[in-house]
Amino acid sequence: MKCSLCGYCEIACPLFITYRDNILGPRWRVQGAVMLKNRELDPTDRIKKSLYTCLTCASCVDKCPLNLNIPEIVIEGRSLSTKPPQSEIIRRNVLRHGNPFGVKNSFKSKKESETLLFVGCLYPVVDQITLGLDLFARFDFLLRVFQRIPIFWKKMDGITKIAKLLEVLGYEFTFLEREPCCGEILYNMGYLEDFKSYIQGVHEVLKRKRIKRIIAFSPFCAYAFKKLYPKFIDDWDIEVLTLVEAINLRFEGGKLSLRVTYHDPCYYARHLGITEEPREILKKIEGLELIEPEHHKKKTLCVGDGGLELYYPKVAYDVAKRRVKELLSTGAPVIVTQCPACMAMIKWVLKREGWKADVRDIGKIVLESLK
Repeated sequence: MKCSLCGYCEIACPLFITYRDNILGPRWRVQGAVMLKNRELDPTDRIKKSLYTCLTCASCVDKCPLNLNIPEIVIEGRSLSTKPPQSEIIRRNVLRHGNPFGVKNSFKSKKESETLLFVGCLYPVVDQITLGLDLFARFDFLLRVFQRIPIFWKKMDGITKIAKLLEVLGYEFTFLEREPCCGEILYNMGYLEDFKSYIQGVHEVLKRKRIKRIIAFSPFCAYAFKKLYPKFIDDWDIEVLTLVEAINLRFEGGKLSLRVTYHDPCYYARHLGITEEPREILKKIEGLELIEPEHHKKKTLCVGDGGLELYYPKVAYDVAKRRVKELLSTGAPVIVTQCPACMAMIKWVLKREGWKADVRDIGKIVLESLK
């Protein structure tokens, strides 16, 4: 792997565009990661900031003439770097409790099925994360709140609605009563050996339940199961659908008078190549008008999550604000997406700036159209 230092990647990087600081651009990150690997550089705080401000959004990848997988290079660099203190809290929680927030992710299911509805760690806490970021802008403090006030953490109505939708669409599925984190966050933070070991345990849980198919709520979980598990687990043979794919396969149409804009999550659009499915879903709804933002599909702008809100919330906010402004410029009163982290960031900006828009996930839009 050899970077040509052309700098094309920087014109697509949300951090570099926002701050025009070289250490916040992909070119500097790649060089830092390579020099760490070759032991030509010590893991300084400056290197740490460069690597951990990367959103892993993959905006840079399409611009690279050498087709370098820059997010993977950054993650390898993180594995060799010193870590932010927040990442160690999350690592410990995942390894000890199977959840980044240090609480039990438990769901009741009376059904046995080969299809698993995998909720993930973020979906139940979108509103709580938004509130925590708004009040404290400190993720370490928010983690302590979750652990001390469990009732604050659990919110099931959104999950219940999506489960109801999938039942209406004819899916039979089960939940894991003690659902573990998929582990993607360990990989993203650079704990590669921990990740490889941890996912073996998750795989054993799935095998004991005889799971043949996963429908994943979160694009991060879908990415882990679709891309990472096959890479590190030799006998991985489970079919993986994102929630958007599952809905699109069976949703035939509904009615809802609404003007919306759609935000493509980076992990759907660029990491998984899922851009047409959400639009096909929305087009099936009679009376719904989709107004595209300037940057959409694979050209989508990151909304500042991907872990950045853990380490540098002010930086994450600035990136998110730029994207939310663009979404609002469409004039649509409703912002639709299908990523819990994106929803939390969009809601955070709207609340803090006093801007008005409704934020909904695509599953709830579909459910409303069927009433």
